[in-house]
This record gives sequence, C-alpha cells and structure tokens, in this order.
Amino acid sequence: METPLAAESGTSAKRPLGQGAVHESSWTDTDALVGIFSCSYEEMGAALASTGPDAPLNERARSWAHEHQHLYHAITTPIGVFCNALRIVQTSATRDVLIHLRSAGVPPKVPLLRHVREASPTVIASVRVPLSIWLDAELFLTQQQGSLAAYISMAAENPITQGATMTGIFQQLQVGVARYLNLPGPDTERAAKELVGALAHEELVDPEQWQQEDRNSFAEAVLSAGLPGRPAWLPTVLESACHAVEMWGQSFDTFERLYAARHKDLNYLWPIAQTASTLRSRSLPEILATHLAVCDLALTAPIMPDRVAVRHGLRVNEMLPHLRFFAILNALDTVGPLRRPDAYSAFTDAICERLHWTRPEEIFAAGNRRWPMLGIREELFRLAAELRRAEPATFITPFLSYDPEIGAKFREQFTFDTLQFTDRVVYHRNKTRLYTSQLNFICNEWMHGVMAGVPKTVVLPWRTQADEPAFLATEAQEVISKTLGWKVPPPRIVSAR
Repeated sequence: METPLAAESGTSAKRPLGQGAVHESSWTDTDALVGIFSCSYEEMGAALASTGPDAPLNERARSWAHEHQHLYHAITTPIGVFCNALRIVQTSATRDVLIHLRSAGVPPKVPLLRHVREASPTVIASVRVPLSIWLDAELFLTQQQGSLAAYISMAAENPITQGATMTGIFQQLQVGVARYLNLPGPDTERAAKELVGALAHEELVDPEQWQQEDRNSFAEAVLSAGLPGRPAWLPTVLESACHAVEMWGQSFDTFERLYAARHKDLNYLWPIAQTASTLRSRSLPEILATHLAVCDLALTAPIMPDRVAVRHGLRVNEMLPHLRFFAILNALDTVGPLRRPDAYSAFTDAICERLHWTRPEEIFAAGNRRWPMLGIREELFRLAAELRRAEPATFITPFLSYDPEIGAKFREQFTFDTLQFTDRVVYHRNKTRLYTSQLNFICNEWMHGVMAGVPKTVVLPWRTQADEPAFLATEAQEVISKTLGWKVPPPRIVSAR
C-alpha cells in the first residue's frame, strides 16, 4: 500500500500554530505549515503502511493523524482562513503605519504600538485606522486562544481600544479584511468599496451583553458557553477533533478508561465526553463521527466578509467556534447523531435550520469572492471547497488519504509544506508554494515584532541547513523592502531545532 509519505519529495538528511499544536510525539506550526515528528522517515512510513481503517492506530500513526487534522482545520475551514487573513492584515497595517510615520518625518521606533503614542496628535490621527485594525486583529486572535485576561488587559490599557465591545471589534475586522485583502486596481477597489458598504449596513443581532463595554460582562458571556466551571475556547474544538481521529478503531471501554485518567484536561477528551453524554451513546464509532462533524461545523462559520450576502446579520455568537460548538451540542438532542458520512449534509442542514445559521453549502458555494492576498491559502481553501461540495464529509473522514480514487491527489494538495523527522526533512514538491509560504511566514513574524516588540529574531520551526537562514533572510529583506518602498536590514533568522 502506498503511504501518505510517498507523495512527498525533496528530502534532506539531518535537516528539517505560528502558534503550535503539541501532541505527545509530534508538533505542528500551522502558520508556517510545518509538521514535526519524533521518529525517522522510514519508521513513520512503516507505521502508516501497517494501519487500516478498522484497526486502532499505533502511536506513530496517531501522531500523523492528529497533526494532519490540525492542518485541515487551518487550511480548509473558514475559521482557519480567517485567522490567517488577520495575520496578513496585521502585516499590511504595520506597513501602513511605517509609511505614514516616514511620510510625516517621524523616525519609527519599536515597538510601534508603544512609541506611536508619543507622536503629535496629527500623526496619531494619520495612523489611527491601521493601528486600530492591527489591535482589533490581535485582540481577536488573543481571545480565540483562550487568553481572556490578556484580552481584557490589552483592550483596557490601549487608548485606541478602550471601550471597544466584541461586536464592535468584529465589525471593524470585517471591514479591515475587506479593505486590506484586495489587490490594487479600479475593479478590485470598487468591489471592496461595495463590500465595505454592505458590511457597514449589516444588522447587529447579538445578545445585549455582547454589545456592552463592561469587560466582566463580556467575560461572563464567553465563559457561560461551557458547563459550570468548564470554560471553552477555540483549542477545545481543535484538540478534541484531533483526539477523536486518534481514537478511531478503539473501543468505548478504552475511551472511558482514558477519560477517567484525563477528565480534567478540557481540550482533549472532555469535549468528546460531552458529545457522548448528549447522544446518550456507548457506540464509539457513532460518537467519534458525530464529534468530528460537530467540530467541523463549529469551524464552518460565515466569518469571511463576503459571506455578508448569505448570513443572517452579524452575530458574534454564530462566528466563534467554541460558542458554535456548545450550540450544536444542544441541537443534537433533536437532530441525533451522524450515522453515515453521506448523511453529513442532512445532519448539518438540520442543525443550521434549528439554530438559524448559514448552511455550509452557502459558505462553500462556487463563485465566492477571491482573496488573492491570501496566496496559497486561498487556493487550498478553494480546492477544499470543491471537495466539500462533492463530498461534504471529506475532512472528517479519517484515512481519506488511502482512498484509491483521490488519495494521491489529496495527499499532494492537503499536506504540510515541510515535514521534519529525526533523520531528515521533507519539503513539498511544489517549490514555488514552499518558498512563497516560507517568506510569508518570515515577513508576518518580523512585521509583528516591529509592531508589538522589537524586530525580533524569526525562529524557523524546522531544522535547517547551515546556509538556509541566511538565504531566507536575504529573500525576506527584498520582499519587505519592496513592500515598504525603502531598504531595510535583513531580518535575523535562526532555526529552532
């Protein structure tokens, strides 16, 4: 049997979410599209070759399945695309702040976020829009990672965001993405203006507490999404889905034994246990299939700005994955479990009808607006949308990469740009995709450092060859200098491993 590793090429011996997601024996950086595994290339190949769709996964195959589920979340779901879009928007906003300061004759000092407050009122007014968008994006991404205390502190301490509500922030982010993710040109600028106008007139239909300025009210509204004493965030959805894939082929007794030992870990087995409890089921295949569908639907929000045409007003509680997750669980009481993959559309349609949500087929419809600034991420999302239209359960079906009809093509498209093993690093065979992705990661990291800290050393999450950091630094210097319109020093780049 051909294993998923057979689709990769370009290996280099002893070489090798970004926020990382950590498994016991593997690690993923979804910003850099890097997967790292603590075994050799051959050991992973053998582990995958001995795996079948009906048998429990061995440890190495579990790590492979876990990290690839993180990858699918990042590149095939609207939430993943939106979070990546916000990083690109932040880079563009940082560029605009630097250009405004230079035009005003103000030497930029880092971190910009702190030193720009020392400028004159005229200069502050000139950078207020990009600075506000950068802060809104940072607040949203911080909140999604579960850092509520950091969110409240950031929102309260910075004068630009003082008094901002979550609904207001979300509105501004929609407008920011609509403005920043367009290429220059009269047609795109006109389309962006029309979209911004539609967003400005979108109805706000959130509960009252989401529109209050009181930070404690906001905290209570978010935390009440979980069960008492069990706050939930985006990682609750992501990690539990990855563990559902890992559990494939196991028995319910095995799940109960593992849950008894790890029931306090909110991001792994506890959410699966909530699905089992809601379904009142002891059939682990039924529980896992339903849980994967619940998580996939939780990540399928009408969150990109162009979906203003199909969503039913701006509702933050329809956009945030952890709030969607618990709403879907409540709907399972009447909808019941997902019994077959080919029933996925009927399953999600029934839930969306009950919750008055936008249906996945409306979100993944052909002819959606293009976002060229997203680069390869936009292309991958469109390919994923095509697959979802043909087979809606594509990305909740474990072992799809073994399918003889679509396996090879699927593996080549929906894979990491870089896979690191103990003995070698494997690179994507499409070198244009690889280097573009690497440079985007470096530029986003460097620009984030300019705004939030010092122009920090960019740490590449894979093991590099000796000359690779210097080469990428030179390439990144050229890209950043062209973006700004003046020459900047090359960023300092090192390998983490």
